[in-house]
Amino acid sequence: MAFALSRSVNELVARALGLEIEPRRWDPGFIGAPPPVADVDALASAIEAIGKQGELSYLRRTLGRAEFEQLVCDGAVPIVLLPERVGDAFEAHVIVRAKGRKITVTSVTMRGVGEEVTGSLESVWQRLASRVVYALIPVRLTPVLSARGDGLIHDDPREPLTPVQRLGQLLHSERRDIELIYLYAVLVGLFGLTVPLAVQGITQLVQGGLVLQPVILLILFAIAGTLGTGLIGLLQESVVETIQQRIFARLAFEFAYLVPRVRFEAAQASNLPLQMNRFFEAVLIQKSLSKLLLDVPTATLQVLFGLTLLSFYNPSFIVFALVLILGVYVIFRLTYSRGLETSIMESKYKYNVLEWLQAMARSIAAFKFSTRSTLPIENMDGHVANYLKYRRKHFKVLVTQSLSLIVFKTLLTGGLLILGTTLVVDRSLSLGQFVAAELVIVTVLAGVEKLIRSLATIYDLLTSVEKVGHVMDLPVEEIRGLQLPESTDGLAIVARGLCFTYPDQTSPTLSDINLDIRPGDRIAVTGVDGSGQTTLLRLLGALHDEFEGSLTYDGVTLRSINRAALREQIGQVLSTTDLFDGTIEENISVGRRFVDRAAVLKALRDVDVDDVVQGMPNGVQTTITNGGANLSSAVASKLLVAQGLVGQPRLLLLDDFFQNLDDEYRTRLIRLLTDRATTHTVIAVSHDPEFLAACDLIIVMEGGHIREQGTYAELASRLGRASVHGMSVPVS
Repeated sequence: MAFALSRSVNELVARALGLEIEPRRWDPGFIGAPPPVADVDALASAIEAIGKQGELSYLRRTLGRAEFEQLVCDGAVPIVLLPERVGDAFEAHVIVRAKGRKITVTSVTMRGVGEEVTGSLESVWQRLASRVVYALIPVRLTPVLSARGDGLIHDDPREPLTPVQRLGQLLHSERRDIELIYLYAVLVGLFGLTVPLAVQGITQLVQGGLVLQPVILLILFAIAGTLGTGLIGLLQESVVETIQQRIFARLAFEFAYLVPRVRFEAAQASNLPLQMNRFFEAVLIQKSLSKLLLDVPTATLQVLFGLTLLSFYNPSFIVFALVLILGVYVIFRLTYSRGLETSIMESKYKYNVLEWLQAMARSIAAFKFSTRSTLPIENMDGHVANYLKYRRKHFKVLVTQSLSLIVFKTLLTGGLLILGTTLVVDRSLSLGQFVAAELVIVTVLAGVEKLIRSLATIYDLLTSVEKVGHVMDLPVEEIRGLQLPESTDGLAIVARGLCFTYPDQTSPTLSDINLDIRPGDRIAVTGVDGSGQTTLLRLLGALHDEFEGSLTYDGVTLRSINRAALREQIGQVLSTTDLFDGTIEENISVGRRFVDRAAVLKALRDVDVDDVVQGMPNGVQTTITNGGANLSSAVASKLLVAQGLVGQPRLLLLDDFFQNLDDEYRTRLIRLLTDRATTHTVIAVSHDPEFLAACDLIIVMEGGHIREQGTYAELASRLGRASVHGMSVPVS
C-alpha cells in the first residue's frame, strides 16, 4: 500500500511538472521490490527512490511558515507535504498549483488519490502545519543545455546544439515570465510615445495661441507617461531578477546532479575537476540575461513603435523604416558569425590560463624546489598571447560594428533632416509634426544604437551558454536496469573472456579475464605496475562501460543491471577516492540515506579511528577542509577505509589501501577485512605479504592477463615469494 501511495505521489508530481514518463517505469518489476515503510522518513525515502526512475529528485526540507510561504509565492510547485502517520495509515498532500496565495492541493492516502481542493495558503498551513514532518520539493534534473548528456555514448550521431539552440533550451522553462517581460516592454514602448505626442500637441497649441488648460493636460500626460515607463521598467527588472535567480539555482543543481553520473571514461578524458570551472559562466549568464531580456526587447519595440508612428505622419517615412531595418540586418549579418567565433576562442584561452594556474597550485612543491625555473612564465606567456590574439580579433569585430553604426546613423540623421525640412516646406508636414517626428527619430536611432551595442553582451551570453553546454554534453550513465535481489551475503561475480581497452589506446589493457568469485571470498590481485590490476578493480566496480565479454553479479549480467543500485551494495577504497570538503560524518556516509549515525560510528570503531575523531572539538561534525589537509595522512587513510566499510556492503574493493598505515594497524585491518564473521566479498589490489597470505585466492596479473591463480602457499611454491609480491621474475 505504501508503494502505491509513493507511486501516486510521483505521478501527480510528474503531471504537475508537465512530464511524460513511461508508466512501466513506476512498476515494481522495473524498479525492484520496495523496502518496507515503517515511518514517515521511510515513506519519504520510498517516494525519492521511485522518483529516481523518472529522473525526478527531491529536496527534503523541514519548513517553517515563512519558508513555506516563500516557496509557494515563488512558484516552486509542486510541493509534497508528508504529515506524521495516524495509526497505521500514511498520507501525502501534493500542492499541484499556486496562483498568488491561492493553492490547489491533492491528497493521497492508502485508499487512493483524492480530489483537488483549492484554498488559501494560510488555511492549508493552519490545517497541516502541526503535523507536517517533511516537505519534498521535486527537481527535474536533466541537462537543459545538452543535446547528448542523457546517457548516450560519445559517438552519438546527433549534432551538438548551436549556442542559439542552447540558449533557447535554457529559456524555454522561463517562457511565461519572458512573455510577461515582453508585455511590459510593449507598455514601455507605448508609454514612450507620450512625450513626442504631447510635444506635438503643445507645439500646435502654441502656434495657434496659448490655451492654458490643454497645455497643462498635455504636460501632465507626458509626465504620467514618463512615470509609467519608469514603474513598468521596475516591474520588468523584478521579473528578470527572478529568472536570473532560478537559472543560477538550476545550473548549480544540474552540475551537482551531473557530476556523480558522468561516465567514468568521460570524466577521466575531460579532466572533470577542471571542467567544473565552467560553472562560473552561470554568473556571466545571469548578468548578460539582464541586458538581453530588458534592453533588447525594449529597444526593439521602441524602434518598431517609433517607425509605425512616423509612417502615420507621412508615407515617405516608410522608406526610412525599410532602410533602417535593412541596415541593421546587414550590420548584424556581416559581423555576427565572426563575433561569436572570436568570443568563443577568447573564452577557450581564458580557461587555459586558469587551468595552468591550477596545475601550478596542485604541484606547488615541485615549483617551490624549482624557483629559478622560467617554465611558469613561459607557459603563461603562451596562453596569454593566444588569449590576447583572439581578444583583439573580437574587439576588432566590435569596432567594425560601432563604425558601421556611426556611419549609418550619421547618414540617416542627415537624410531625415533633409526629408523633414522638405516636407514642412511643401506643407506635407506641420511644424508640430516635424518637431514630434524628430523626437521620435532620435528615440528610434537611440534604440538602434542600443541594439547594435547589445551584440557584445549577446556574444558573451552565447559563449557562456556554449561553455556550460559542453559540460552538460558529457555522457552520463543510464539509471535504468534490473535491481539485484536483497541479500546479506557477499556478491558472487563471474567473468568470462573479459577484455577492456581505454578509448585513447589501441592495445587492450585487460584481455581474456576469467574469474569465478564466490560470495564471501577474499581475493587479492597483485602483479607488476601497469599489468591492469587497478583497471580490473574498476571494471568489477561497474565504473567502465565499454568492455567485451561477460560480467555477472549474482547471475545477472552487468549490461542489464541498474549500475547506481549495484554500487550501493559496493564499498570501495580506490586510488581515485579522496576526502571532500564537509564533515567527517558526511565523508563517511556520502549522503546515503541508509547509512545512519550509528553506522558511521561503527565504521569509525572498526577502523580504530573513533577515539581520534571523538577527541576533535566537534566529533563527527568536524569539518574536513582541502581534501583532508587538516588531518594526518594516517587518519585520512583510515577515514577512507571507513567510508568503504560503512553500511555493510556486499562487495568491498580496495586498491593499495595500506599506504600511510603502520605495521601494527595494518595487521589489525587485515584481520578485520578477512574476518569470517563478515559475509562480504573482498577484492583488493595489494603487494603486502601478510594480506596475500590471509586471502582465499591470489590473482597474479601480467600484461593485462591473469598469469597465475591460487593460494599464497601454492603460488609461493610455484613462482617464488618475490613473484607473488609483484615481481615479474620468479625467485627460488
